[in-house]
Amino acid sequence: MLNQIVNVLCNNANWKTPYFHSEKKCSFFLEKNLELFLFAPNNEQIIFYIPLIKLPSHDYYSFTKIIAQKATGMYKKRTSMISVTENTLMLHKIVSTKELEQNIIIHTAKELLNDAELWKNIISTIK
Repeated sequence: MLNQIVNVLCNNANWKTPYFHSEKKCSFFLEKNLELFLFAPNNEQIIFYIPLIKLPSHDYYSFTKIIAQKATGMYKKRTSMISVTENTLMLHKIVSTKELEQNIIIHTAKELLNDAELWKNIISTIK
């Protein structure tokens, strides 16, 4: 499953072959210091995710509170989800493998990258 998605992205987005961390996880190194990960934990879903920033340990609560407030307003227009994993702010989308047609894969990746750009701009105003 993961190889099929990689092939679609490489062939249609002209991306270089990703780095495979395992048979279930790979990452594309993209421009603007973005790294897009694909994770296939099972045969039912694929998780597209981008680490945005390591959270500041000195002001963790205030920073995450601001992020949560901004995320609440954005979920009306955006489908990417924001979360915290191992002190890293992550942006992700989960897609059912039943929906994985070529146009869905490309749309999901583009939408996540657009949302990452938006979040990077928002984060730069908080720091």
